[in-house]
Amino acid sequence: MVKRAAAASFWFVAITWGYNYLGYYLGMPFLVGPVVAVAVSTFVGLDPLHVVWRTVVKKAQPEPGSHGPMSTGVLNPT
Repeated sequence: MVKRAAAASFWFVAITWGYNYLGYYLGMPFLVGPVVAVAVSTFVGLDPLHVVWRTVVKKAQPEPGSHGPMSTGVLNPT
């Protein structure tokens, strides 16, 4: 969750800074940048489609010694 919050705040700062930089020279309205930045950073932070933050399903692994050739304690029974 900390990674999502950090990524969202970095996206907000980057988009706000970039828009204000371009908007100053191109004469674009000031408040559009923060609004777009909030929208993008919210999408990155929440990630409803799981595009940015993929969920990893870990396979359950058996405990060592619970079954198989290692359960008897003998590696090569002859």
